[in-house]
Amino acid sequence: MSDAAPPVPLSVATHDRGDRFRRDDAWLAAARQDDATDVLVVDADGRIAASAEGLEVTGPQLLAGVAVPTLLAVDPDGSAVFAVDAAEVGRDADVDGVPELVPFRDVLEHLDPEEAALAVQAVALIRWQADHRFCGRCGTATTLSTAGHRRVCPGCGARHFPRTDPVATMLVTDGRDRVLLSRRRGAKEKVWSCLAGFVEPGETPEQAVVRETMEEVGLRVLRVESFGSQPWPQPYELMIGHRAVVLPREPVVAEELVTARWWDRAELAAALEADEARLPPPYTIGNHAISVWLAEG
Repeated sequence: MSDAAPPVPLSVATHDRGDRFRRDDAWLAAARQDDATDVLVVDADGRIAASAEGLEVTGPQLLAGVAVPTLLAVDPDGSAVFAVDAAEVGRDADVDGVPELVPFRDVLEHLDPEEAALAVQAVALIRWQADHRFCGRCGTATTLSTAGHRRVCPGCGARHFPRTDPVATMLVTDGRDRVLLSRRRGAKEKVWSCLAGFVEPGETPEQAVVRETMEEVGLRVLRVESFGSQPWPQPYELMIGHRAVVLPREPVVAEELVTARWWDRAELAAALEADEARLPPPYTIGNHAISVWLAEG
């Protein structure tokens, strides 16, 4: 096997999210006028202003027609980074220079860790804002507050906060140097990946691994251990990585999968080399888990 280090999943690089400024109206007003302020444009469909060179940020002029821009970060020099919904920017006819948007997944591999962290945050927040315009309790239209991090219902007073949906991702092995990979409906051609499923209410991620493995491929999990996590704004998920050891049986594939099968290391490496099989993109936790397993051989 190659001695090259396996790719790492989407970075969890941290930045100052500026929580202390989200309720400071004077600071936010000044930041909207500051030439040092950066603005990242995204939309509710998961598109973002970026290219192969990185994120494409603009100046505060794009905030002119935006009621409540979303504060993403405060740079070390004290300047702000905002995200705005492209639909909000488009309402101001006097605004020029709105950057072109591209699908988030198309540019993610070109972003450095700091840019990736900002991009994930921006896409998830703008999508959450678009998906929760009305109160889930009484149906009244909500108002955006706290620099884009809260929606308030004027009807019943309910406060709604950004959500994160946990997803258990599992690299399933049988203790015999074989890995179980699947092809999910809608996946790109030849792409094989780990099993995955949402964590249900009242369930731990480890319990979700056991349940989902049985539901998707009919295999009983003997041992589970976690190895990391990855934020994934599709629309606002947190992918929690696990390794699961199961009894060495043939999978019984559920309808949501196209197929699932066992691979040994040599067979999978040869299929990847011949382009008969492909892994998920290199910035994903699925690619990371499989690549690490291959490198262990």
